[in-house]
Amino acid sequence: MFGLFGQKEKSDDTPSTLVIRSQDIDLNKFKEKHIVKMREAFPGVSDDVLARYLIARNGDSVKAIEQLQRALDYKALHYPILKSTCLKEVNSGKLYIRGTDKEGRPLLIYRSKNSFPNDRDLEEAARMLVWFGEHVQKRMPPNMSKYTLLIDRVGHKSENTDMELVKHVSAQFQDLFPETLLRAVIYPSDILFYSIWAIAKWFVDP
Repeated sequence: MFGLFGQKEKSDDTPSTLVIRSQDIDLNKFKEKHIVKMREAFPGVSDDVLARYLIARNGDSVKAIEQLQRALDYKALHYPILKSTCLKEVNSGKLYIRGTDKEGRPLLIYRSKNSFPNDRDLEEAARMLVWFGEHVQKRMPPNMSKYTLLIDRVGHKSENTDMELVKHVSAQFQDLFPETLLRAVIYPSDILFYSIWAIAKWFVDP
């Protein structure tokens, strides 16, 4: 039985200790005992965050703990990521947040025609992606945990494709932002896109 804010009761009628705020978290995709185990490893981390890592690792608490620890280790070394450290990429117009979608979720837009892999620093571009990833989370309504991504490919040319950046940040993004993308809307999606996606999908968290 599910209660207010996603709280769940166990089958033996013992009240659940889960406190899930996000309507995007499927309570059927993890077990409460694994949340309890993760609380011991990460005191102070919210149940929402713990649940996202568990779902991302298909309910495997060992893998979820490993992934969350990698994220925390990365943050300890690299955070905060300042806008000034990726200003050229932020100002390039290739990625920006534009209000919300019709459900009130943050809308992140990637305009691929403004991507020029031969004229960017790989590490700066990676910092820019993480910087935007964090800002999307800051704009998330308290009852949600997933955003919408619009990939605007109008005017896209083959030289705008940046597979090197995709490969470089894919594992990092999986660790930092698991279970945060609700949907990706691609327009237009032509033959060139599908050929690129056939490769890129292997670097994206399922």
